Amino acid sequence: MKSSTGGFGTQWFLKMSSDKQDTLLKMSVLTIAAILSFSTRLFSVLRFESVIHEFDPYFNYRTTRFLTEEGFYSFHNWFDDRAWYPLGRIIGGTIYPGLMLTSAILYHLAWFLNITIEIRNVCVFLAPLFSSLTVLDAGAGLIAAAMIAIVPGYISRSVAGSYDNEGIAIFCMLLTYMLWIKAVKTGSVYALGTILSMQISFVGFQPVQSSEHMAALGVFGLCQIHTFIDYVRSKLTRDQFNLLFRSIVLLVGSVGTISVAIATALGTGLYFCFKKLTDANIFIIMYGVTSIYFAGVMVRLMLVLAPVMCILSAIGVSGILSTYMKNIDNPAKKDKKPKKADLSYPLKHEDAKVMSWWDYGYQITAMANRTILAMSSTEDKAYEIMRELDVNYVLVIFGGLTGYSSDDINKFLWMVRIGGSTDRGAHIKESDYYTPQGKPTGYDRVRNAEIGNKDFELDVLEEAYTTEHWLVRIYKVKDLDNRGL
Repeated sequence: MKSSTGGFGTQWFLKMSSDKQDTLLKMSVLTIAAILSFSTRLFSVLRFESVIHEFDPYFNYRTTRFLTEEGFYSFHNWFDDRAWYPLGRIIGGTIYPGLMLTSAILYHLAWFLNITIEIRNVCVFLAPLFSSLTVLDAGAGLIAAAMIAIVPGYISRSVAGSYDNEGIAIFCMLLTYMLWIKAVKTGSVYALGTILSMQISFVGFQPVQSSEHMAALGVFGLCQIHTFIDYVRSKLTRDQFNLLFRSIVLLVGSVGTISVAIATALGTGLYFCFKKLTDANIFIIMYGVTSIYFAGVMVRLMLVLAPVMCILSAIGVSGILSTYMKNIDNPAKKDKKPKKADLSYPLKHEDAKVMSWWDYGYQITAMANRTILAMSSTEDKAYEIMRELDVNYVLVIFGGLTGYSSDDINKFLWMVRIGGSTDRGAHIKESDYYTPQGKPTGYDRVRNAEIGNKDFELDVLEEAYTTEHWLVRIYKVKDLDNRGL
């Protein structure tokens, strides 16, 4: 029976036209790649549970939950007095709301279809879902789609529970690029996308004012120049236009020489892009070169480099196969639902204020609904501020024993710089926090170095709790001494 069924399936496939066979194979490959992309990002949920990871994602989750409960206008005008205390934060004007709006739309759509899912689970599974959509985004190149499904540089920022902008940013970026290339082919302009981006409060007029957007405006300007030249050619004599044309050729030749030199140095799929300089290939060249630069400047931007490297690799592999395996045939010739309590939140029995670095503050505020303050002053100066702001506890992350690299020592220089930039932080000087010479030493396993000042006593703080390996240390702020009347 199996053989008969298999034989029938083979006969059915062979009876299809070559175009239908090609379409069926492409759909099969894309479906498998999309499922693989989604499933490889679920290990954190399968191994542990459905939770949000890291620190910034907890802030994103908290704002998303507020959006789904209170609505868009309340979200847009929300002044969060628990973030960046005591200054507070105007949420609508200081964030990119795309991540939150996407999750809220999916959440309401699920409830409209009678799928009663918690907003927390929407946030947890959002990144794996959009990684699958990214695979379909790259579907024009099957090899690129398969590579994007499993490339570590993308997986690292899109696992289940990693609820940050990167979860949907790569999908949106590739979709934008694809639409941009289609717009180039059809003669459309990019003005609509720029105008839409300016509707975000946090962005405002930056796309037409800031220097980093000048390159895009320059390209747009060149397109207008091209159109203008066509118009001028229709109005000028042949000799007059030839003079203008030679000037343009000189400019383009200089740019082309530089581009060829870069392609020679980088190799891979860029060679095939230069070999066939279509609008799409020129865009891929620019995308690849700029991504390599930005990834070299900041390792976190390896995420931006990963998709274009998959695309260039796919172009290289496809080019080689097309060149050396020509014997292979190419077939392509209703009522508002009531609010529900969030059971993922623990019950709260006190209203303590916690001082910590803002990364952990996002997580603590979302999980425990506590007010969080940043820290950077010396102990005596900090005590005045802590008493004034009614701080009860100080939370410190120390990774020197366990080898956890993203601890407070690793981030402390930014605490000093940010604290020193405020009006109340005039006494904070960066130079005071560099390690002096001749101090007693201890060994830090994160930085593989000996560090000083290990023998000292705290005056205004006392240890309240320390985890087994000293990763989390919580200190209680002492009350003022009883001075009497």
